[in-house]
Amino acid sequence: MIRTPRPFVSRIPWQAYLGLCKLRVVGAIVFTAVIGMFMSTEALPPLATVLWGSLGIGLAASSAAALNHVFDREIDRKMGRTEDRPLPKSQLFCVCLSHAIVFKGTTCLPESL
Repeated sequence: MIRTPRPFVSRIPWQAYLGLCKLRVVGAIVFTAVIGMFMSTEALPPLATVLWGSLGIGLAASSAAALNHVFDREIDRKMGRTEDRPLPKSQLFCVCLSHAIVFKGTTCLPESL
């Protein structure tokens, strides 16, 4: 029987990366920023400004959240409330730090352009 090689499939679930972003916190940050954009002028702000500004703010906040996960990974293992986060739970197992840092850099790059 001839075996065909299996295609490379990443074993790191995409949900772990979303967990690094802390989507509820980032959503609150973006929502607050959008409200501030509308309150800052008498007229409506341009749609492109709101969309691109929201995207940049969201990416910056996601990047900061990923970095926070890296710094707090040991503390998160010990706390019951945070023990299910991606790094303490080892969802990004062998290369958890490098994956989290690369993800942080990836989300940080577009905001600096």
